[in-house]
Amino acid sequence: FSPNGDGKNDKFYVRGEFITEIKLSIYNRWGQLVFYTEDKNEGWDGNFQGKVSAQDVYGYQVEFLCADGQQYIKKGNLTLIR
Repeated sequence: FSPNGDGKNDKFYVRGEFITEIKLSIYNRWGQLVFYTEDKNEGWDGNFQGKVSAQDVYGYQVEFLCADGQQYIKKGNLTLIR
């Protein structure tokens, strides 16, 4: 994603029509938690502790519950581009 203020891909969100609950964690390359939310409408804007985060690859883990009661955990990487 590219949080540069142009209105396109400025935040990293978890999206899904049938997701009822989420826990989204984003980590830097050293394993430090830089973002966490349980609000499915809140996304990461690329900042950490009030400062702009570096262009880099970050790890994420998302736990989510769907309307049918199924629970999932997904992990992966995302690239922050400035």
